[in-house]
Amino acid sequence: MMNKRWLAGCLAGSLVVVSGCSAVGGFDPKVILENEKQVVSYEGNMTLSFDFDVEAAKGETDGDPISSEDIWTEAANELKRTHYRTLDGMKLSLTSLSLNNADSTVSAKGTLEKADRVIPFELSADRDTLVVKVEGLSRPLVIETMAGMSEIPQEFAGLVEQATEVSNELGSFLVLNLPNAADIKAEKKSEKLQGGEVQGTALSLSVQDEEFPVLLQKYLKNLTLDDAGLHKLAEKVYEAAEAAAASEGVRQLMQQMEEERGEEAAEAQEVLGPVVESFFFDKEVTVEGLYGMGKSMFATAAAASSQWKKADAPKDTKAVLTLFADDKQQWRKAGFELESRDARFMADGVKSGKVSLSLERWNVNGKVATPQLSSANGIDPEAADGADEMLEALDERSDLYRFLKEDLKLMHKELQLYYSDKAELQSLMNEGPHPEVFQDMYYITDGKGYGSVRELAEAFGGEVSWNAADKTVRVESGGRVVELTPGSSSALVDGAAVDMGGPAEWCGPVLYAPIRFLAEQLGAQVQPVNEAFDWITITKD
Repeated sequence: MMNKRWLAGCLAGSLVVVSGCSAVGGFDPKVILENEKQVVSYEGNMTLSFDFDVEAAKGETDGDPISSEDIWTEAANELKRTHYRTLDGMKLSLTSLSLNNADSTVSAKGTLEKADRVIPFELSADRDTLVVKVEGLSRPLVIETMAGMSEIPQEFAGLVEQATEVSNELGSFLVLNLPNAADIKAEKKSEKLQGGEVQGTALSLSVQDEEFPVLLQKYLKNLTLDDAGLHKLAEKVYEAAEAAAASEGVRQLMQQMEEERGEEAAEAQEVLGPVVESFFFDKEVTVEGLYGMGKSMFATAAAASSQWKKADAPKDTKAVLTLFADDKQQWRKAGFELESRDARFMADGVKSGKVSLSLERWNVNGKVATPQLSSANGIDPEAADGADEMLEALDERSDLYRFLKEDLKLMHKELQLYYSDKAELQSLMNEGPHPEVFQDMYYITDGKGYGSVRELAEAFGGEVSWNAADKTVRVESGGRVVELTPGSSSALVDGAAVDMGGPAEWCGPVLYAPIRFLAEQLGAQVQPVNEAFDWITITKD
């Protein structure tokens, strides 16, 4: 939910190599974590940036020929590299962030930057709805985040509280057992924050290469030996399970299951009933069992870590963390940077990477306003027609359009046609009950590839209709009208005759025509064909 303290997650992540049983200088992770649980409001800002060195995309004919066995692996690797290229140079800035847990609302303003493109946006959210306004989009995006789940039935309200307690206890157990890094420094100082100077403690540390697995080994050992923490967590789990078993909501669900599934539910109850009874027979015994299971799991992982090889540790990899907490042990600033040149931990073809995060906040637990944006005339991007509505509302002159088109490739469409012998395809089309399923197949006649008119047109946004009066197929795409006559090599394009290079012809009940002609009229391109493979790729950006 948007009303959760999401920055607490950032804090927990930042403490991965900081927290321990003892404080560092004037910086006490235990107190800071407990204070974070009491935060109900704040204002702040955030910046997240990415830098990756990725090899250039290869063309269809670049490099040595690739075997058919390796093509899918290479395609998957190239898709991963594409994601890294998209992130490279991207910067997300929340210049203004306001959160108020009292009424479960958030509001923010910021920019998304990529190369020379700067895209301003603003957002707001309550329990149910996220509204985002982006420069370049004439209508807001409206996302139902919880689909009405904010209204929890009374019979389940207690279970939510129990689940929250378990979650908090698990978070404390995991965070407070994190070990300290070797390179860690703390000093008293003042920091400039919104509204003036703040006195507190600044902490900085770095972890690199072989230190990462060493810290993880220490962490697993800490988790294994924290008997008090494991016992407390086991008790919370038992209490939550006990509350669930006794709740009216669960009783109603079980009754409904029995009514709907009848004999099947009875058989399940016969098997599970004794297990449930045994679980709740004696709290002390069950808690001890849960504790033992947890201890065994962590001990096994800790023992297995002894087999890690030094050669497997990260190389040329470094994490740097800076934190600042005020005199009340409330964290106010945080910075995190992870940089690596170890290709083993990145996709094939990614040479190096760097991720940087900075946060600061002020007016903690103060009076914070979170103005909500109007959702009127909004677009639900998850709806069936959401993508089409977004395209209609998009300003093609905007940086947003360039970002979506050039960086995210959201306008990119691709169709693959698979080769078939013409006679075999004719047979499939004529004899099969569903000839439409074979429209992604093409054949070759007189050295020209032929594809389904409907398959190509609809793949690239065109509409196809049959004119019974003059027995022609009409294709409309991007304001252009193409009319094809079966048996004729000439088509009418916006009323003018154009030679297709071969006749349109029936393949069963489906009209086929020269692929290159169809692609050209639809604004698409036929990619160079690798003769080792029996398919054609057609793309449109």
